[in-house]
Amino acid sequence: MAKDELVYGGSSAGAMVATPDLRYYNDQKAKENPDGYDPEIVWEGLNLVDEYISPHYNDQSYARNYVADRIKRFEQDNIPHILLNDTDVYVVDGEKKEILRAK
Repeated sequence: MAKDELVYGGSSAGAMVATPDLRYYNDQKAKENPDGYDPEIVWEGLNLVDEYISPHYNDQSYARNYVADRIKRFEQDNIPHILLNDTDVYVVDGEKKEILRAK
């Protein structure tokens, strides 16, 4: 997105939703929908960035279970992805893309 028309901020799942689709984030834990929710799964992301974002890279409770498996799937399918620690920020400003890391 090369226009100054949108500002979006998201963390954790909010960062993942900014990607093209959500299939790589499916951990198969959600087996059934709670009452009142549409059973149709929406896999489309917001497509705000081309890369897939994997948050919580340095959080051991996430990394052991979810992040490692997700990274393996990204790499097996040659999917461009970004690993973000809990203190990192991924900024896209027009064509400029940058990961800002806390010191």
